[in-house]
Amino acid sequence: MQCGGYLCYAGAIRTVQELLGHNDVKTTMIYTHALNRGGKGVKSPVERKMEKIIFICVGVVVMALSGCATVKHLTATGGSKSDGIIKMSYECGIFQVPKVDMQQGAKIAQKRCMAWGYTDAEAFGGSIKSCTWYNSSGSCIRWIVTIEFQCTGNIKKSGAILIFRYPKHLIGKQKKKHQI
Repeated sequence: MQCGGYLCYAGAIRTVQELLGHNDVKTTMIYTHALNRGGKGVKSPVERKMEKIIFICVGVVVMALSGCATVKHLTATGGSKSDGIIKMSYECGIFQVPKVDMQQGAKIAQKRCMAWGYTDAEAFGGSIKSCTWYNSSGSCIRWIVTIEFQCTGNIKKSGAILIFRYPKHLIGKQKKKHQI
């Protein structure tokens, strides 16, 4: 005969001892899995399964939320003067929650654009995330995030005039090609 959970929860272990016919209450407690559990008593298989499910769910939530919030500073990683584009990037790991300092990135992009003759810079086009490190199961655990900044404002002209002269020895060859 097994212990009814409600009797154990009510603290009636002596009643259960009598029902089971045990001489010693310790035998009853071992039989009902209540030894050293205090008022918790016996747990049904459903209760034990629910405890495992709750424990696993809490563990998953804790792991998901335990990512470190880290401030990420953008650094210039590329760009094109002729297109007026600055590429700014930061690296991020799997458990990091990045807080990107966009103002700092905009200041660096603006300085680069000003060096190219533009007056300002602004972020555009969102971000591009590229994996840089995979674990043994093929999941990405580290990546680089790139944000593009467009240089704005009128490009300052230097006033220099470029004159391209075609070499004389090639001019004659060019005419012959066209005559054929």
